[in-house]
Amino acid sequence: MQNSNNSTDLSRFSASNLYKDSNKFWFHLIYYVITVALVLYILLRESALFIRLRQRALLKSRIQKPEKAHTILVSGLKNEYLDESYLKKIFGVLPGGVKRVVVNKDASELERLLKKRDTITQNLEVTLTKYIIVCEKLLKKKKKTNPDIDPETIPPPPHPTKSFFRFKCNGKLSLGFETVDLVELFSNQLLEINKTILNFKETDLKNLKNKSSAFITFNDQISAHLAVQSIVGQDLTSVTSKLLDTEQSDVIWSDISVNPYSKKIKIYISSAITLFLALTWGSLSYSITTLTNIDFLLKAFNIDVSKATFLSKLNGFIPAMLLSLLVSILPYFLMFLVRMEGRPRRSDVDFDVCNRFFLFLVFTVFVLPQFSNTLNGLVLKFTGILSNTQEVLNQVIEYFIISNTLFVTFVVLRTFLSTAVFLIMIPSVLNRSLKPYLFAISPRQIYMAEKPTKYEWQTMIPQHLLVFLIGLNYSAISPLINPFCFLYFLLFYYIYKFKFKYIYDQDQFSLGGTSFVCILHQTFKSLFMVEFVWLLIMIANGVTTKSGIARAIVSAAVLVYTFRVYGSVKKNVFPYFYYLPIALNDASPNFDSELSFNSNLKDTSDLTENQDESVVNEKAGPSVTDDASQRSVNDIESSIESEKSPVTPFLQHPSPLTRKSKNGKIIPEISKSSQKVYSHILDFSKNVLVVERNFKTKSSKSSKPKTIKRAKTSSSMEEFGYSDSHKQFINPAILANFFSFVWTPYDGSGLAKDLVAKVNMIGEGYFSVVSKGAFINGRNKVGIDFNFDFAHFESLALS
Repeated sequence: MQNSNNSTDLSRFSASNLYKDSNKFWFHLIYYVITVALVLYILLRESALFIRLRQRALLKSRIQKPEKAHTILVSGLKNEYLDESYLKKIFGVLPGGVKRVVVNKDASELERLLKKRDTITQNLEVTLTKYIIVCEKLLKKKKKTNPDIDPETIPPPPHPTKSFFRFKCNGKLSLGFETVDLVELFSNQLLEINKTILNFKETDLKNLKNKSSAFITFNDQISAHLAVQSIVGQDLTSVTSKLLDTEQSDVIWSDISVNPYSKKIKIYISSAITLFLALTWGSLSYSITTLTNIDFLLKAFNIDVSKATFLSKLNGFIPAMLLSLLVSILPYFLMFLVRMEGRPRRSDVDFDVCNRFFLFLVFTVFVLPQFSNTLNGLVLKFTGILSNTQEVLNQVIEYFIISNTLFVTFVVLRTFLSTAVFLIMIPSVLNRSLKPYLFAISPRQIYMAEKPTKYEWQTMIPQHLLVFLIGLNYSAISPLINPFCFLYFLLFYYIYKFKFKYIYDQDQFSLGGTSFVCILHQTFKSLFMVEFVWLLIMIANGVTTKSGIARAIVSAAVLVYTFRVYGSVKKNVFPYFYYLPIALNDASPNFDSELSFNSNLKDTSDLTENQDESVVNEKAGPSVTDDASQRSVNDIESSIESEKSPVTPFLQHPSPLTRKSKNGKIIPEISKSSQKVYSHILDFSKNVLVVERNFKTKSSKSSKPKTIKRAKTSSSMEEFGYSDSHKQFINPAILANFFSFVWTPYDGSGLAKDLVAKVNMIGEGYFSVVSKGAFINGRNKVGIDFNFDFAHFESLALS
């Protein structure tokens, strides 16, 4: 390198000071070639390791999640292909045959009813919770003046009411207000909606229309992998997409049967909107920066700047904050666009968002700032280039070499600022502390607000790969960027190491390793961009001499070689990323003992080879394990939303249900670590109801608690032939029960027992109030004991 005495910034340490066609460019080029070769070697080595890990995961899934491992999702079906017996016949030619075929049903009407029921249930729970809190406050207030007062002598507070403006017909039509009891109103609404759901299940459930998709479960895992690689029908106009490794919690049931042709049209529209957004991003950023400039606003409104000097100090803060906010909401907007396309799985949406966000960042951060900050300036720049093509190569050096200072500064800021912000997690801390406190009232709302944090990999991976792209491009142009890139990834490595250990719920990041494929695609795209830029730089640097021509040839050879490597990987290696080889059909999950030893991999299932042989019998079909062991946090959340009752078979040491305080009042027993979130061990059974009868009316103290009587129904899942394993591929709306639970905190005051008894009397046979596991703390807020042993409750099956 040749340093220029005229340079005082970071460009002194870059190739921007070299003369055109200087032979010293060979040092930078050789360093660049070595870097690309090292990256390709790492990618191929990691791909080989991933293949072995992927194959082990597929083999272990036979035991951990047999239904998922043996099932494929086929969409785009029509005519005779919607007949389950016909599908079973044509797929029966595969080894082991077909175990089960489930054609998806259109349950949109039932989904609408369940969504309406969720809203009513939430209203009833919030109303009852507020009333119980009022009762607790009243009891505490009375005990301040009279500590020995008997709670039975305290009259309960009035029931919550609300006035509605309605028409009245008392002989003549008039307008007026009508006051109603909110608890009674919501209870009757919940009763009616549950009766409607029961009636729908009894009369209309068997008449649901078929959707153009089906789940096909095979007896052999290898048959599922062969089926997704086969052509189903001979009709050239039919498009039948086939998906492997699909879980119920990952399915978007409303988009599971979107027409393939309409889906393509939606993809084109969504892509066009994304492209337009990327092109106008510079102008949008420039407009925000201008409109939020304090000096500009003061001049626009003819305000004396000297009278508002304190506002001028916000010039650098407000635009940056708004731009950061704009960038943070962009992935959600991209997710909205992708959801419009009709992707059948949430993981597919995440993959597409990851790809689009990466390309968006590359264009708006890596490409656009080097040409212009606005759309108008970008158009003028390219118009000038087209009118004078000879200036294109002359401006390449200005665009991609002299701008190295900008990107070195960018990486330095990302290294220290982004890691610090990500480590402190201010938004997450505020969301975790303020959301449950301000926006959650009922126990169910608090549970949903305190669910474990999910790692947003679809938005974080593109940001890391952007740093990789910039670092790789300028690693040879400005070597000063290398230590900061190394430090950036080193810091994030340790941050992720502890976040995945203590903060993130890895059940929500279990994609079978397929996110590696997405990262591999984006890494190769980054290589292509960098190599194309370097080819332009070598050509612009001069091809009038033999040395210049040789440098251009070397750059072109690197680009061509990378394309050939990518083509070979895509053709020969990518199938191993998704499918199980036939040779491993009868293999054990621990078939590669050397890999297990060298990588110190822990077998999460704690299965021995003897267990593998005894449990897995491909000829007899997949072994079905306990449904509870197969559920993830997503299943838990959907179970909560579907009014499933809480039981925990995992807890082996039941704690007492209640304990007595000093004054003799019975209160829930709370464990010492109850403030922690243990939602990953909570399970919500589909057919088990927890019934609580700790309430009696004053008029019937001596009477025995009344048992819930369930209305006679023919809507049980067994009656429709739905076994436990069968349910995994049935729309959750069809599986949802007409009986629901109203989850309220424990009424320690006893003042709300009459109201609770009234609610249970209204909903007898259709819904019930449950208060176990929730309590009112000393600050008159609802608390939840996530360690509470729900399995200790009395469990009654719906029969």
